[in-house]
Amino acid sequence: MKKLLPFFLLFSAGFVHADWTPIASSLNDPKLYIDHDSIKTTIPGRPQVYHIANYAQIQNINGKDFRSEMFRFEYDCEKSLFREIGHTWHKGEMATDMIVYFSEGAWAWTTPERGSKEEVLLIASCK
Repeated sequence: MKKLLPFFLLFSAGFVHADWTPIASSLNDPKLYIDHDSIKTTIPGRPQVYHIANYAQIQNINGKDFRSEMFRFEYDCEKSLFREIGHTWHKGEMATDMIVYFSEGAWAWTTPERGSKEEVLLIASCK
C-alpha cells in the first residue's frame, strides 16, 4: 500500500478544484478536458498533462463500471507521440467518486490512431 499512496495522492489532491477546460473535437463521446495549470515541461517539447475523459454512458473496464477517466500523458510534440504516466477510472463524472481501477508507470511511446481521443489530446497539448 505504501507504493500506491503517492499515486493516489497525486491523482486526488487538488484535482477536485482543477480548472478543467473542455477540448473542442469532433468526438461525440467522450467529452475531453485539459487542465492547463497542470502542464509540466521538464524537457522542451515534452509536456506532461492531466486530462479527463467524461462519458455520457457507463463504461466498463475489467468488470468495473465507470463514467470518467483521469490520466496524465507525456507528449513528444516534435515526433507526435504520447505515453501514459498514470490513469484512474472513476465511478462518477469528471473524475469524482470512487476510483474503480488504476494503472501507473511510464508506458511505451505510441503514435495515436487517426481520429482517436489520444490524437485530439496530443494536438490540444502541443499547441
